[in-house]
Amino acid sequence: MSEFKQYRVFGALIGLSVTGGKRVAVMDASSDTDFAAAATASGAPLTALIVARDDQGVTVRFFKKDGSEKLESDSGALVVAHHIGAGCRVVMTDGELTVKLEDGAYWSGQGEHHVLPAKRPEAEWLEALQIAQPQLDTALEVLCAGSLAKHNLIVPIWDDALNRLKPDWDLLSNRLEESGINGAIVAAFGANRSHVNFRFFAPHKGLREDNAGSYSLASLCGYLAPLAVNGVYNLSAGQGYATGKPSSLRAKYIVRDATALAVNVGGTVEEIL
Repeated sequence: MSEFKQYRVFGALIGLSVTGGKRVAVMDASSDTDFAAAATASGAPLTALIVARDDQGVTVRFFKKDGSEKLESDSGALVVAHHIGAGCRVVMTDGELTVKLEDGAYWSGQGEHHVLPAKRPEAEWLEALQIAQPQLDTALEVLCAGSLAKHNLIVPIWDDALNRLKPDWDLLSNRLEESGINGAIVAAFGANRSHVNFRFFAPHKGLREDNAGSYSLASLCGYLAPLAVNGVYNLSAGQGYATGKPSSLRAKYIVRDATALAVNVGGTVEEIL
């Protein structure tokens, strides 16, 4: 079996050390590779198995450590690009991403994002997330944001309440599934809205909480777009602190007519020795 390499993507600098983020193992697969067994053997939460490389890009399959396949992974695509040493098109089982290396980070193109209605009354979402009315940042609205095909609920709150949240998992799961929403983002924005700390919940998909989500941050760009004049913007983000897996992500995007265009989400990738 080929040798694995282990990487960290979206790691956060805490003191003098980089920690958190997501750990991904990478190996070049052969025709006789048992993908599920390889993923278990790597010991990483996610393993990227490269099945082909050419001038058009890299074809990869992702497997979790329990041997089940993950059809796509934005963070995994960044790791694959770093592994081969260049920006590239990463073709996955369910979709593809264009990854580029710029400003010392790897970036994935996340397309266009905009706001949509929240689909249920605000009080119902606050109940499911166990957010008290005084914790809500009333200067901003509870809305959905993302693409038409996949969008997230966005609930703005004050920063001091963020890490104490304990959602009602069953109620949140039912309401997200019934509403056809990808997940719930609870976000605390800085004064100038160029930084955000956030948490992402998707219990109806078997994921109570994610600690580093590219699409989640892209959705937040779409959420902010109607609040900004046309122009180019940057957004830095912290995620995963409540679960002890701190992550650092960045986004850059263009606002035009209340829509976030050409959204790119990036972060650092480092090999774990």
